[in-house]
Amino acid sequence: KTKKMKRVLACSLFVLLLTLSLGPLLAVFLQLAPRSMLRAENDNSTACCSLPVDHFHEFDIETEDVRIRAWFLPHRTGPFEGDLKDDEHERDLRGVFNSTNNAATILVIHGHGASFNTKIGQDTTVVYKAVLPLHAAGFNVITFDQRNHGRSGYNPPVTLGWEESRDAEAVLAWLQKNGTSLVEGMDKERIGMWGESMGAATALFTLSNRFHSPSLTAPRTRSAEEEEEVVGKVKAVVLDSGFSSLSSVIDYYLAEKVPWMPSLVIDYIISSIHWTTFFDIENVVRPVDRVQHLRIPVLLTHGTVDQVVPFSNALEIKKAIESNPNIPEYEEFFFPGRHVQTYNSPGYFLKMIDFFERHV
Repeated sequence: KTKKMKRVLACSLFVLLLTLSLGPLLAVFLQLAPRSMLRAENDNSTACCSLPVDHFHEFDIETEDVRIRAWFLPHRTGPFEGDLKDDEHERDLRGVFNSTNNAATILVIHGHGASFNTKIGQDTTVVYKAVLPLHAAGFNVITFDQRNHGRSGYNPPVTLGWEESRDAEAVLAWLQKNGTSLVEGMDKERIGMWGESMGAATALFTLSNRFHSPSLTAPRTRSAEEEEEVVGKVKAVVLDSGFSSLSSVIDYYLAEKVPWMPSLVIDYIISSIHWTTFFDIENVVRPVDRVQHLRIPVLLTHGTVDQVVPFSNALEIKKAIESNPNIPEYEEFFFPGRHVQTYNSPGYFLKMIDFFERHV
């Protein structure tokens, strides 16, 4: 009996220690995972896109606290003749070129654990999901590696869109200052945004930061009026597979992986991320709360069987959109697919291109 009791106590102690460590371990993942997973320094970023390397302008932007690597792709002057991953998508893009798009520019924002041209697992990159289709339609495209990802600087923690929004603001500011020198006839008033997963959160924070408190880790150098001059040029946004709140995604993940775990323990884990990283994910990383500040058309896309960011997140964002009378037009593209797989759905490229053509 004594030996059995010791084993029970040892197992209980092990479970307790494992539970207590889950929060800090998850915090470490949020801070370190992208860098350790990507090794993007070895990638030849501009050799991926069925386009000559010299089509891209690759450059660095120095923000208040980190260096951002970005790429600007000037519009094409004729119909698409490149190669995508399959014939069906290539056929979709054969007739989409429109020279009136040449004055407009779309900012493309990747998700967590990826980069401009680095993918995770079996997924593909934002190059094929957004950069190439939009470029095929005649748009200028600008994209970047979010901080702690790819070739951009390292300044943890990863904040799932909050601090990363400062990177997007810096890219938009660079575009306002330098875009017309790279593309004759570019209209600085015709800007759109496309973001997937964490990139969708980054987009929502970027579009609404001027209505909220300053950055967590460094003071903002631009006033709300100056941010309006930069971010206010964005005329429409596409939000793909975005989460409504980070805590809801963590709740879902833990409930799926360890269904026996009490909700009290899950609450502890979320709180421990806060005190481990000094970053309040429960009250800060809530993109859904930022929807109330939008004043531009929104296209919301999401897979109904998303296994990473459940479809319920899209429905919560949709409800917030429909509650905002200042959003002039709302469109949705829901499909029976998984996380950030919208590009595999027939008609998606044409839907996205048409949305930007009408609103940007």
